Formats: sequence, structure tokens, C-alpha cells
Amino acid sequence: MHQHPLGSVGSATLILLLSAARLCGQVSGMPPASAAGDAPVTVGDVRYASGTSWQPDETPVRALHGTAAGWRFMLHGSASLAYVKAQTRRGGARLGSANWGMVHASRSLPRGMLTLTGAGSLETITLGKCGLPGLLAAGPACLVATREFQHPHPPLMELSGRLEQRISGPLRLELYGALAGEPALGPPTYLHRLSATADPIAPISHHETSPAHASGGVLTAGAGSARWKLEGSVFHGAASDPDRLLPELGPLTSRAGRLSLNPSPAWSMQLSLGRIVGAPGHHSGADGTIRSMTASAMHHRRMGGRDVWATSLALARTEDGTLPRRTALLESSLSRGDTHTWFGRIEAADRVETRITIIEQPDGSHEHRVDSRRLQVAQVAAGYLLGRRIRAASVGAGVRGSISFLPAELRAGDRVRRPVSFAVYGSVRPAFSAEHHHE
Repeated sequence: MHQHPLGSVGSATLILLLSAARLCGQVSGMPPASAAGDAPVTVGDVRYASGTSWQPDETPVRALHGTAAGWRFMLHGSASLAYVKAQTRRGGARLGSANWGMVHASRSLPRGMLTLTGAGSLETITLGKCGLPGLLAAGPACLVATREFQHPHPPLMELSGRLEQRISGPLRLELYGALAGEPALGPPTYLHRLSATADPIAPISHHETSPAHASGGVLTAGAGSARWKLEGSVFHGAASDPDRLLPELGPLTSRAGRLSLNPSPAWSMQLSLGRIVGAPGHHSGADGTIRSMTASAMHHRRMGGRDVWATSLALARTEDGTLPRRTALLESSLSRGDTHTWFGRIEAADRVETRITIIEQPDGSHEHRVDSRRLQVAQVAAGYLLGRRIRAASVGAGVRGSISFLPAELRAGDRVRRPVSFAVYGSVRPAFSAEHHHE
């Protein structure tokens, strides 16, 4: 049975947000001051990517900014209209829009920061049920057996509140509650990684490196300093349903923990573990549970002005009751302001094929024999985006190509040995902002 929508997760989240809001009675409109020689009170909005994950401080801000009544607002997002043609068995050509938007509202506290976040997507309308062709993608797909499409994002991707409070010296406490959000598991999703934002196509390893990125109900608590953070989450592990406007809430039976480290402004690293108890969908394995381990490192090198070279490396190991799957991703982008962006991605991943044979016994009983085999796949992608800044927006036109490497077991029928895909797209997103600060 499903719990009432304002059950355990809803009540706990509302209590967290209301408690944080009460502190706003003491808020000043300026960032919190610190005594000379003290560590900064908060790590700053630039540090945070998706959920409570960290990115390097040397990340240029791509957002629209505004202030009102002591609150600071930032609008992030991206929308692209892409024509994708891929060598797949069925329906390898699609025209559609991949898009998302996110609003942050933050307010300074005497010793901390309160941030409210809302994010969503219109992809269920602009991409339809199947989404864009994404050969070798894992997770829910229009054609479950062939995994040839990347599903659209749900309408509500995040609705959360985060309270960051300085306790003593450099030690900080962080509380995060979300009716829809991301637990402390994995690196920032590809939508928020600077090394991936110019590419409209999701990585094939997206659901391994970010296995619970849009969960319906999350509570996270963490503690750390300006350089490190240890956090843990409880959350509802059922897969998000793109056909539902609001997430389906339920018991917080899934767990995750993450250690984040920013040793310098240019680096961000994380190691995380998770146990996802899911309903049918990509958040459930053969035994109803997914065990995930991820490790990642992100490096951003600013080369003056708004030029930046961003690189991400992510490794993941996933167990779902069959054979363990391993995934590796390396991606990089070089941006010359809002004008030129070159990007590339290399991925290697395991895919598991499972065959269940039902054996009927003479006494009328049945025996199930499960045979699994691990298949290794890989994909290389590269592209270029030419942009132009128009006031506060960056408008661009891009091209992207990829080649996939398939084992013999996946080349049956009309599938070629090394299928290729090609995409042309136009995009619009906020331009790089002049604001780049550490609070």
C-alpha cells in the first residue's frame, strides 16, 4: 500500500523547511560576515551542483540573477532542439527538444544559508514517451529489450530546501529535504556537469553514475568544512515516472552515503555508496535491490575571463542480483566564453543479459533457471557548439557524432558492428555571468 502523500517523507520535509524558515526572522540582506582569519561561513552557491553534490569552485556561473526582499535568485537551464539519427533496429531518427530549468532562491542567515530549489522539464511533451535515440543507454526505455532510447526526464525533477549552518570554527552542518530530489549518491548529474552541458545526449552510463537522481522523497544530513563533507541520505527508491506530474512518495527504505572532497578551487572529488530498494523500473534489480558504488573527480581550469577547460572522470559498480556491472566515463569540454565549445566523451560499460528458463517437474511444480552473461560495450562521442551571446542568453548551433562498439552477441539481425549516430541541434541557455564569487 502507498502512504498518504504527506506521509513520513512529506511531514519530515515540511518540518525541515518550516524550521529553516523560522530562522529567517533573523536574516540580514547581506552575505554573512566572518571575523578576520575565520573560515567563510558557507561554501557558496557556486560549489553546489545537483542535490547536495559539489563541483569545483572554479566553475563559471551560467545563470540569470536577481534579488528581492533579501533573497538572491538564480535561474539555470538549457533547451535544445535536436535532430538525431542513429543506426538502431527501430526508429533511429527523431526530432525533439531536450530541456530543463532550475530556480534557486537563497537567503543569508547569521551563521549560514537557506536555499530553496525547484527544477523541472517539459521533455514528456517535447520528446514524447520514447525520448531521443540513445543506443546502449541503461534505465527505462521505450524499447526495453533493445535499450535504444533515453527516456525523458520527469516534469518535477527537484523541489527541495537546503540549510547550511556553521557550528563551530570551520565545522558546518547541512540539512536537505526534498519532495523530489537527489540523495547523496554519485557525482553531479550530466545536466549540471560543466564538462557535459554542451552535449544534448545523455551518457550511456547516466543511470549507473547517478542511479537515484530524481527520487520522490529525500532526507539528507551532512557535516564538514570548506574542503570536505560527509553526508548520509534516506530516500524512496522507486523510479521516477515521467508520466506523473508529481512524484510518487513512499517509505524511505533506501540508503546512501557520500564523502566529498574539494582539495583546491579547481578540484572536486567524491566517493559514495548506496542501497536502493525500488519498485519496478530502473531503480530495482533482479532481487528488488540495487547496490551502487561510485567514485569521481572533476577538474575545472579557468584560462582567463570566461574560458574554461572542464574534465570529469567517473567510475561505478552496480549490483542488482545478477552479475556486477562496471562503468567508466571520461568527458571533457573546452569553452571559449559563449562562442566556441568543443566537447568529447569516452565510455565503457557492462551490460547484463538474463535469460529465465521455466522447467516443469513431473509433480506439477516449476523450477526457474536463471542464466546471466556480462557483455562489454563502449561508446566514443565528440561535438562542437558555436554560440553567440544575445544579452543574458547564449544561443548556439551544434553538431555531435558518436560511434558505439558492440560485442558479437549484440550484433544479431540488422545491427552493424560499430553503429554510428549523428545529431544537429540548436540550443539556448543563460550566458556566462559576470558573477563568480565564494561566499
